[in-house]
Amino acid sequence: VSGSEDTTVKKWNPSTGECVDTLEGHSGVVRSVDANSSIICSGSYDGTVRVWDATATATKPEVVGHSKSVHWVEFNHKGDRLMSFVADAYTRDDNPEYCVWD
Repeated sequence: VSGSEDTTVKKWNPSTGECVDTLEGHSGVVRSVDANSSIICSGSYDGTVRVWDATATATKPEVVGHSKSVHWVEFNHKGDRLMSFVADAYTRDDNPEYCVWD
């Protein structure tokens, strides 16, 4: 999985190196991506974190809440919690299954 300056997230076939899907939805550079077995998360300079179903092309609801660019998204070692880090030094941490941020 990769993020791009063209605002997309791409899923790749590791065996062939071919792009198998392009996910669209961000309006800014996609700075960071991470995935667990069922979810892809992407963070963008547009200030959003998007959550995608790793097995489909449909996007789950966008998570909005940062006031500045998202620089990094990462699942914990168990893959059941997502953290996002932004330029405003504000961190959000919650269950990615629901993507409800406090």
